[in-house]
Amino acid sequence: MPWSGPPDTFLKDGKLDIDAVVKHFEDIYRSDSSIVIVEVTVTRPRGARNMTMKIWTRGGDKALIVIQQPARDAGTATLKVDTNLWIYLPRIKRTIRIPPSMMLASCMGTDLINDDLVRETSFSEDYGYRLVSPSVDPPGWLVRFDARPGFVGL
Repeated sequence: MPWSGPPDTFLKDGKLDIDAVVKHFEDIYRSDSSIVIVEVTVTRPRGARNMTMKIWTRGGDKALIVIQQPARDAGTATLKVDTNLWIYLPRIKRTIRIPPSMMLASCMGTDLINDDLVRETSFSEDYGYRLVSPSVDPPGWLVRFDARPGFVGL
């Protein structure tokens, strides 16, 4: 069955209400708990590398991130409880607490920083967004998010 358009909850005066769509997206993103497998590609001038992680969350204050690939990093885990952060390094079989002074350090060789793991992001507050166009494959809408100036993750 072809997609017929957005649900009525996303319409305002017959037009797509982008603010309602972003709020719905945030509600999904901040579910009570989640399990997700994420693939990250880090692109640098000398080449690219891929990383696969499994992430468990409970609320906005607890998360466990375990690297699955590449094999040399497999088993490395990051645990977040409230604003506290620990990293387990399987090669040396040790758990290290990340002090506040290291919160702006790179996380797992990516452009993410440790603070990104403990900071609650709000798409409506930290990003500007706009409707780009309808999407046919997959059916839906393409929304562009741009980080606002001064956002820590830039």
